[in-house]
Amino acid sequence: MTEHWDLETPEATPLRLLERFSAALGAPVYIKHDDYGPLSWAGSKSRKLRAILAAAVADGVDTVVMSGPAQSNSCRALAALARPFGLHAHLVLHGRRPLNPTGNLKITDAMGAEVTWAGNVTFPYLAAMAEGIAGEHRRAGRRVMLLPPGASSAEGVEAILHAGRELAQQLAELSADPVEVVHASASGGLHAGLWLASRLADSPPPRSVMIVREIYEDVEATYAALVDAALTRLGPECPRLAYGASLDWSAVGPGYGMVTGEALAAAQLLAYTEGILVDTTYTGKALGVLVRRAREGHSDPVVFWHSGGLPGFF
Repeated sequence: MTEHWDLETPEATPLRLLERFSAALGAPVYIKHDDYGPLSWAGSKSRKLRAILAAAVADGVDTVVMSGPAQSNSCRALAALARPFGLHAHLVLHGRRPLNPTGNLKITDAMGAEVTWAGNVTFPYLAAMAEGIAGEHRRAGRRVMLLPPGASSAEGVEAILHAGRELAQQLAELSADPVEVVHASASGGLHAGLWLASRLADSPPPRSVMIVREIYEDVEATYAALVDAALTRLGPECPRLAYGASLDWSAVGPGYGMVTGEALAAAQLLAYTEGILVDTTYTGKALGVLVRRAREGHSDPVVFWHSGGLPGFF
């Protein structure tokens, strides 16, 4: 597996103070640049997928299946990362194929992933379709791994836990003590990993800004199950933690993948002050909450976790 070492072990992504953005808000804001990396697979999703795909190859898997929206960051990253790992990616996407693919879907097409379009179905039904397709591949004699939405599994959560520890070390080096980490959340892997990192380090829990309601029938219960699965994976030496987190539902707006004025204004402020882009339907919604709270008088330092998703900007 030495040929995949760089893929399995990501380099630390930068952390820095956004000086001009902070001055505009009147509050110190640090940015964790998890958007850094090749456009085809940049973002926090790649942290999870690197660990998962390395294990898949070690187990003899040759085909990976995952479901998601047409503009899914995780599906785009899977389509790209499957290539250097030597895997065939089959994606089950919500909706119908557009005449002119853009953003994440354009990258997915460029990577040659196999795509099944599910039509206008619910997220649980989409996941069930992916399970059926994985079964078809198995019956055809392939070694298949079915990934959960967003690659949010125990292995994925553990990868984000390491990212949270990476952040803690960087904050110590900068002598920074933020009151919270603000990030966008959907499938739950980033939330669960950062929540675990904060609890194990006795630091403030993250502010997880929800951008979709319909992904699970019970979001809180699913997130709790992710935390429990990760704790089991970490072993008996890891302390048992009672999960309990407050999810911020204030930025969902009209629905998944739909722009809000708050997110658009926050994205413009970051672009105009720092020359940094965020997509306005995912990461931008978390940024919008951060800006709103600063203007409401919350002037303590915070970290904005830029989890990627730049292709969605296009």
